[in-house]
Amino acid sequence: MAVDYKNSLARYRKYLQVAGKRPLFRATLFVILSLLLLIILVFFALRPTFTTIGGLVGDIRTKKEILARLDSKISNMQKLVTAYQNVQNETYLLDEALPIGSQFSVVGNYLQSIGAENINLSNINLSSQTLPTEGLSEIEFALTTSGSSSQIHDLLLKIENSRRLMSITDVRISKNSSGILNANIKGTAYFVFENYEP
Repeated sequence: MAVDYKNSLARYRKYLQVAGKRPLFRATLFVILSLLLLIILVFFALRPTFTTIGGLVGDIRTKKEILARLDSKISNMQKLVTAYQNVQNETYLLDEALPIGSQFSVVGNYLQSIGAENINLSNINLSSQTLPTEGLSEIEFALTTSGSSSQIHDLLLKIENSRRLMSITDVRISKNSSGILNANIKGTAYFVFENYEP
């Protein structure tokens, strides 16, 4: 069954000619076409505006999230400042335990002072390993002393309990012919390199 396009088109043309002669149909057709054209023009005219508005709304949402994170960081910083102010009077202990710079003389004077109290301290050697370019460094020390076991024990405790961060790496004790104990003590004192910035 073949469709006869010519007949269909001719009937439609006839219908439009008959309908076109009616004034109501003509007026309705122009109004409908005008509205259709207006809708198309408004769509193409407002589409960039809506795209821009959508982008701006997304930017505002992103900036609000960033602002919330920044507010959280500011709040954390304020808490940190408050906590630091609470312990600020005690930070000198950190400077004593782990000073900035080697301060060889301070280490030597401390070891000499604790050794001079009640024990015979015959030799103090201080040496530094190759200095690193940053961070934690150390001073090695060696003491030679003689005395009773309680005096050597007290000296070791004073080194161990020092405010300065020190560790004892080696202790060698021997007894001489007169019954006095000789002790060779090796250890390490730590410090922060002078130009270190975390």
